Amino acid sequence: MKLQFVSHPYSDDPELRKQQVDKICKELLGEGILPISPLHQFSFVDEETPEIRDRIISWCKMQMLNVSVYNIHNDTAPVRVYEYPCGLSDGQLEEYQFCLEDDIEMEFLKVGLDD
Repeated sequence: MKLQFVSHPYSDDPELRKQQVDKICKELLGEGILPISPLHQFSFVDEETPEIRDRIISWCKMQMLNVSVYNIHNDTAPVRVYEYPCGLSDGQLEEYQFCLEDDIEMEFLKVGLDD
């Protein structure tokens, strides 16, 4: 089974974003891809301090590296980036920069507000 890191906004509307990512992860699983979702991993965090945020971003970077190594011999981009009309979130921008610096392939999906 292939793996794919799901880069998705969260903090602007946690309840809506969690619903969107639930749907995305189920669709990916149906395609034979096991999603790696930071939203699911850390949705229990009620108040994000700078220290917690830094640790979450570090975890995300490690997962993106792990997925890129795991997927080295298949055609699935290690990172799937979901971009809404409001643009990428601050966390997504950090993930994007990290992928550029470490030459990790990304797949971008522009989605509407209702997706």
